Amino acid sequence: VYALAEVAFFLLTGRFAFEGSPHEWSERKIHGPTPSLAEFRKDLAEAVDPLLIRALAPQPADRMFRVFREGWEEWNTPGDLAEELFEALWQTSGKPSAERYTWH
Repeated sequence: VYALAEVAFFLLTGRFAFEGSPHEWSERKIHGPTPSLAEFRKDLAEAVDPLLIRALAPQPADRMFRVFREGWEEWNTPGDLAEELFEALWQTSGKPSAERYTWH
């Protein structure tokens, strides 16, 4: 979940969530604060920020949340995060046109 959130943050902003020297990076990652997408992409922040902030939490247990599907309760997976990110991005940008996915 954390790795997917880090990649998503980079793809959406063009920078890593935690930057600096190795010492600075580890201090920021462990002690926070978790960076907000709003600093870089205000257009996506409201829908995507809560997902990425949670997934980039310093403690692994804080990254987890429960999802309920068809009567089953389970812990989230990277696939769940990807699905939530897709839904949030879809709602933010509107439904993508078929032309965006057509190979020429």
